[in-house]
Amino acid sequence: MDARENYEFWLEDAYFDEDTKAELRGIAGDADEIAERFYRDLEFGTGGLRGIIGAGTNRMNIYTSFSVSPEINLLGKTVDEA
Repeated sequence: MDARENYEFWLEDAYFDEDTKAELRGIAGDADEIAERFYRDLEFGTGGLRGIIGAGTNRMNIYTSFSVSPEINLLGKTVDEA
């Protein structure tokens, strides 16, 4: 999916809450902002998950946090347990 398709998916899918959708509706006419928020997934790096807080795949929010939950759970395990 490209950035615009990701944006529309977040607006239309019932999984995303109304506050998130309202924030996204507020940038509906701003193609640059949509591209910035959705051109990639926020990455989990050596410093953890860091990014601007807001709606979108390239933003820190409850949905991007959920996407790395399995990785976070592994951090507390030893190699034998993982």
